[in-house]
Amino acid sequence: MSASNIFDAINNTPRVVHSVKLGQTIAFAQSDIVDWLYIENGIMRGNYTACALLKSAPKNEAEEFKKIFGLNCDL
Repeated sequence: MSASNIFDAINNTPRVVHSVKLGQTIAFAQSDIVDWLYIENGIMRGNYTACALLKSAPKNEAEEFKKIFGLNCDL
């Protein structure tokens, strides 16, 4: 890995973007990252976009999503 690029693999089947495919390795600059997530011990870390979107979702659906994924939007 160079100082300006991060390399990772596409780990799901893209449904909207058709310029990449499952398993493909891509390179990008750290400055290109606007959101991120990982799951640690069943708890979702990051995913700030979901937190923003959940603010306009029905309260019961938002709470269920947060419960299922262990997402804490109050951080």
